[in-house]
Amino acid sequence: MSGFGNDKEKMIDQIVREVAYRIEKENGMAANAANAQGAVVLMTTQVPGCREAVSIIDENFGSDTEYIGFGGCKFPAGPYPAVTDADLLDLNAVYEKVLGKETLILLAPKIKLLEKMSTGDDDELAVYLATRSLLWGKKVVMLLDFEPPRFKRNTFYERVVSAVEMLEDIGIEVKTYRCVPDAEEGMLILVTERDVREAAIKGKPRIRKTAAALVTPSAKDAATELGITIDG
Repeated sequence: MSGFGNDKEKMIDQIVREVAYRIEKENGMAANAANAQGAVVLMTTQVPGCREAVSIIDENFGSDTEYIGFGGCKFPAGPYPAVTDADLLDLNAVYEKVLGKETLILLAPKIKLLEKMSTGDDDELAVYLATRSLLWGKKVVMLLDFEPPRFKRNTFYERVVSAVEMLEDIGIEVKTYRCVPDAEEGMLILVTERDVREAAIKGKPRIRKTAAALVTPSAKDAATELGITIDG
């Protein structure tokens, strides 16, 4: 019985040490969070419209913002900020960089990453850092290279809109920037069935759109039905 008692005491001592270690670690994180300043950008894929993205970040978060790239992501040659390669850093060094900043920004992430974040799937380091930053009380910003679509039912865009709405619900601030030039006045970057039917009501035989504009299937069907030409 004495042996069992010693084992029990050892187990209790081990638990106490583990709890003390975790409390000390959490206190250290809290202290780091309280002293955090500036912003860090996580780049998980090549960024479209680099100039516009950096301009938005400089304007909103300062030109001293730090950039960390995952999977070899970096800016092209030119007057862009330096990007630290996360793959060349010790994992603790990555944590320290994030802990030392007040704001974390995810720049132009893939749709799949948006969905992972919205469901709490944090098996990717960038997602883990973003979700943990929320739990640590930091500001987390999602900087998208597109405006969330206006329509969604029974389309691929339903996933996009649902993920963005979920991220906003859990406290992530969603910002956007334009990576393509503004369309000429009167040219649409998205043509829906509603646009076609409004053109028909107004007696307009043509709809002008940009070369890269999205035309929904229902818009194409309505154009054929009503004799409306979609240019571009």
